[in-house]
Amino acid sequence: MYPEILTHFSDEEKRLYDKVKPLLFERGYEIRFCQFTDQKNEYIRIDIENTTQHPITHRNCAEVSEILENILSLNIQIEVGSSGIDPYLTRLKDFETNLNETVQILLSEKINNKSKYIGTLDVIRNNGVELGSSLYKKLFIPFNLIRRSKRVIKEELYKGRI
Repeated sequence: MYPEILTHFSDEEKRLYDKVKPLLFERGYEIRFCQFTDQKNEYIRIDIENTTQHPITHRNCAEVSEILENILSLNIQIEVGSSGIDPYLTRLKDFETNLNETVQILLSEKINNKSKYIGTLDVIRNNGVELGSSLYKKLFIPFNLIRRSKRVIKEELYKGRI
């Protein structure tokens, strides 16, 4: 079974994800992120991960791009890439890996009149996460409202990588 992306999808993104997920998994890839990046749904970004945990190469991206172009007879531009050192948190295992870390979450719908939260990822539930912060005690955010989520990268992680 392939890991499911838990965070918010548009209907079109979900249809595309469901169509390509099993085909890519058979070839040793997982989709970490899948999102249209324009208003007209003509340009999609897909981040992949190798199921063997080997780094993603340009060859891998080209292979996945070709697979997607062959099965998606759509008139859209596809960008396939690696998540790099700053991946989106989209799957349960991504959130579990970042438990007790500081994360930034962008919402598809506002909670308490805010669409962006930064806090410590304190608890992971089957339907969402709890963030803690000095500004609010605990805030529950359902997975289906999370549009994008990332760990807040500390400067020392970048040292020696540039």
